[in-house]
Amino acid sequence: MRKFDAAELRETIGPSWVLMLIVAAASGCQDGPMFAIKKANPYYSSYEWAADEAIGPTDATREAELRELAGAIDDMSPAEQRRWLEHLANILQYDPSPHMRCQAVHAAALATVPEAISVLETGTQDDHAKVRIASCDALALRTETEATRLLAESVNSETNKDVRLAAIKSLGSHQGSQATDALKLALQEPELAYQHASIASLRQITGRDVGNEPEAWVAMLESPEGNSGDANRSPSWSERLGSFF
Repeated sequence: MRKFDAAELRETIGPSWVLMLIVAAASGCQDGPMFAIKKANPYYSSYEWAADEAIGPTDATREAELRELAGAIDDMSPAEQRRWLEHLANILQYDPSPHMRCQAVHAAALATVPEAISVLETGTQDDHAKVRIASCDALALRTETEATRLLAESVNSETNKDVRLAAIKSLGSHQGSQATDALKLALQEPELAYQHASIASLRQITGRDVGNEPEAWVAMLESPEGNSGDANRSPSWSERLGSFF
């Protein structure tokens, strides 16, 4: 079969199909738990479908594959996870569908290697608010300090209300001054939705309840006891999953 370079393929069949061929080329004939997906819907034939029949995998099929990857990626070896994360990064860069980019974010969130953070960071900078929301939701599952930083930055600088609310909610799965400082700032804004979401996240972080008034929470955070005791507790895995789903 004739080989095409990436530039020629992109011009001929578009970036989404280029990505599929990149995935196929890198993945090999058998790839652990993903082999059945490839066998049922082989990316190797995507160019033939596009060129000869002008068809290819439907969005439903692609979504099903990404969901299956999400369910399998944490059982893969670190090397396999890193390779799949490269493919997911390509989806975020090239796929024109915000929904597919969201599915890539969901799969990346469940990887256990630290390189997943870079994929999620790309998601927080996506042009589409839906993808940024998915990325904030996904960061609730991560325990890295970098994840906390990304969420705090979204709380402090995001202009879309729904994305900002997603970041505030996900900070409830994190701990430390980066999280509480960002929530304290959100508490002091006039928007009630930000106040309510920040209070809910602070309850989750601290294990405390000082009522529903933002002023009471700000005072607690600025007091000596606000930086001790339960304020440093780590949310459970079920709490993290709850915020994700």
